[in-house]
Formats: sequence, C-alpha cells, structure tokens
Amino acid sequence: MNLAAKILNENPIGFAALARRIESRKRDGTITPQACWRWHTRGVRRRDGTVVKLEAVFCAGRYLTSYVAYERFVIAQNETADSTPLPVPPRSPSKRQREDANAAQILESAGI
Repeated sequence: MNLAAKILNENPIGFAALARRIESRKRDGTITPQACWRWHTRGVRRRDGTVVKLEAVFCAGRYLTSYVAYERFVIAQNETADSTPLPVPPRSPSKRQREDANAAQILESAGI
C-alpha cells in the first residue's frame, strides 16, 4: 500500500489538528503546526544518526497526516533494528575542551 492510501485510510488530519492533540513540554498548551511541518520536512535525528520523518501527503493544497502516522513517528525514534541500546554520540571538540577545562579546574581546586 502506498503512503497516500495509508494516510487516507487512517483518518487524515492537517498539521494544525495534529498539533492541537500534542501537549508541549516547553510552553503552556500544545505544540505549533510549524513543529509538525519541521518533523515532516527535516525530520528528527536519532542518536544513531538516522533521520526519522513524519509521514504526510499533499492533497488539495494542504498537507495531511494522521495520528497513527504520528505514533509511528514516535515509535521509530525510540526503536533500534536489533534491540541493542543506541550508541552515545561522540562529543564535539569544543564540548570536549570545555569539559576537560572544567575537570582540570576541579582537580586543581582539590589540590590534585
């Protein structure tokens, strides 16, 4: 079954309707439709480096998705193919330098 048929069989809704169903953790109320658009166009990077995108189809001048597609999107962010823990991403050079400097300062203040 292609993506359009799948979405259309799952009670299609617009990004605004989906956004109203998802509570925001950063602000009062719900997320914005722009967040749904970002999830569809840019996706969300998982810890293993792969990108997961929200499924949506273009129909009559607007994008439609479904709550079931949102559930698949969330599940895909949290699963691995072989059920092993996701690897910890490497630290950036600047973050590593900051953490090394902080650790050195702590050791120096402790007299070590």
